[in-house]
Amino acid sequence: MRKITHYILYILIAFTAFLNIQCSGNRKEKTPLPELAHAESVMFDHPDSALHILEAMPMPSARWDKENHALWCLLLTQAQYKQVMRRM
Repeated sequence: MRKITHYILYILIAFTAFLNIQCSGNRKEKTPLPELAHAESVMFDHPDSALHILEAMPMPSARWDKENHALWCLLLTQAQYKQVMRRM
């Protein structure tokens, strides 16, 4: 009885490891939109230019492109904050 339990446990562990390998291989690294990458690259030196880039581009859809939408929101907030801090 003990051997059967061990075999079942080994099979479950092997199956779980196999699924983890398969699932991690299916993930695609999303690259940010070119406008977002450009806005991020100029953010620290020229936040006003980054704000202009972000306001000129259409907002990425939160439903279909969550990563780019989140990055757009983050960069827009960061650029707006830097504009306010610059005026003080």
